[in-house]
Amino acid sequence: MVKEMQVLFSSARSCGATSVAINFALLQQQLTPDERVGVIQCTQFPDLHFILGQSQPHPVSKLLDFLNTDEKTPQILSRVCQKYIVDTYHSAPNDWSDVESSKFKILWDLLCKNYDHLFIDLHASFPKKLKKIITQTVDHQVLITTLDPASLEATNILSQQSPEKAFWILGNQGPKNAYSPKALPANARWLGSLPWDEKPFWDQSFQGLPVALHRKSKWKSALQEILIQLQSL
Repeated sequence: MVKEMQVLFSSARSCGATSVAINFALLQQQLTPDERVGVIQCTQFPDLHFILGQSQPHPVSKLLDFLNTDEKTPQILSRVCQKYIVDTYHSAPNDWSDVESSKFKILWDLLCKNYDHLFIDLHASFPKKLKKIITQTVDHQVLITTLDPASLEATNILSQQSPEKAFWILGNQGPKNAYSPKALPANARWLGSLPWDEKPFWDQSFQGLPVALHRKSKWKSALQEILIQLQSL
């Protein structure tokens, strides 16, 4: 039996955290077809629906509105959940700092109770008061970075802002073994790297076909190895 898992994906710059999060979830659903897998996007720039080839669905802010009522049952999740193999909860182009911590805590607890596996795409600008609620329960925090010097430096700075937290760092879209783990901050560990894979990402960007659904993809194969690795920890 595959153990339940929650993974938080984020990046200091635009390094592909959204792509990694949704494809990670799709691979998890393929691995455990009888278990519930969910993805929630916590950003100020909602773009998850583009990757999935969907029209703009109800954002997660609508779900927060439902929490103003007396209904706190799992059924409210279905009102804004967008089904695409996995359950997706889309971000809204609003200021998350306006969301009350107590309200978000109710939402987060509801999600945790109703999913076997939960993956979070979280932007660096997401309010710390809300991020703290998420980080208290997740099994892994993964910082996504490209392998150029500017992105690596930004990733190091982001991890050092929370020295008490342990992070995994995952290189995205670059040559294998291009980054030396010796350069990592003390609270970070190197998870691996995902290779260039132009054709699948073209299809994902312009045709709404996630890389995880391609029959052959170097990037997909590498990500699947990362998933199995995290499951074993």
